[in-house]
Amino acid sequence: MVSGPPLPDGWENLAALQGQLRALDRGEAIEGDPLVSSPAVRVRLAAREVAASIAAEREERHQRAWVSLRTRMDRIVDEARAARDSVPVGFESVRRGGVVVYWSPVAVLGFRAWAVKRHLTGVYGVWAEPSYRAGCHTRGGERFDPEVPHTDGRCGNPPCGIYAYKDPGSLIAEVGPIAGQQRVAFGLVAMTGKVVEHTRGYRASHVRVLAMAVAGRGRLVEVEGEEWLRRLFDDPEPALDAFEAMDPSCVEYGNSFDMSGRVAGYLEYAWLTSGGAGDG
Repeated sequence: MVSGPPLPDGWENLAALQGQLRALDRGEAIEGDPLVSSPAVRVRLAAREVAASIAAEREERHQRAWVSLRTRMDRIVDEARAARDSVPVGFESVRRGGVVVYWSPVAVLGFRAWAVKRHLTGVYGVWAEPSYRAGCHTRGGERFDPEVPHTDGRCGNPPCGIYAYKDPGSLIAEVGPIAGQQRVAFGLVAMTGKVVEHTRGYRASHVRVLAMAVAGRGRLVEVEGEEWLRRLFDDPEPALDAFEAMDPSCVEYGNSFDMSGRVAGYLEYAWLTSGGAGDG
């Protein structure tokens, strides 16, 4: 029998160490070993469990998105067929002053933004709740009538109505970089009533917010659901803090360079899962 060189010290423990390493990779704690059972290792294991839980939640949300998209497409087809039979064609689409004015049988979806201050603020002022009816701003104040948004030039330039872009990229490019302690709320909105279509977006008489992504301060907070949207419009900062604490899976972290892509990705996801909500 030929004998080889002696084994290095500790070689007989290799199999046990490899087993412990595989157990740690599976997220298991090793009892009795002061090295692998130390508080630092346990913290890392706990962090790994949290990350795995968040990843699983996001995967489940993506799966729900595809199911919702198929349901939404079927519903839109059914509603469009019903509208075709019940609404005169001349009422659905009319060209006035070089733009298309129409009443959609389902809500028209678009994207817009708000500054996050003591309240969410649009171009002309504070939004107190997730829905808004447009008026025409003149020297005498804001005037409401069934013809808003106007297409005959009576209200000057820019004309009246609630504005929304057709795609998230155009909206994000218009807002520009988000720096410092600034926060901007980007939202998916459903436009109903009178809708005027332009090259890159729309003007509408009625708008309701369906979902929002609040970007700034190194993170993106995704807000969905009527109750949380209402709280966000009522008092933004406390609502965001509470939402982050309640559901960490709805918070993404990043710098200003990659935040635009994260915002666009979430808004596209929200569009897929919106189901065409809104009153036509």
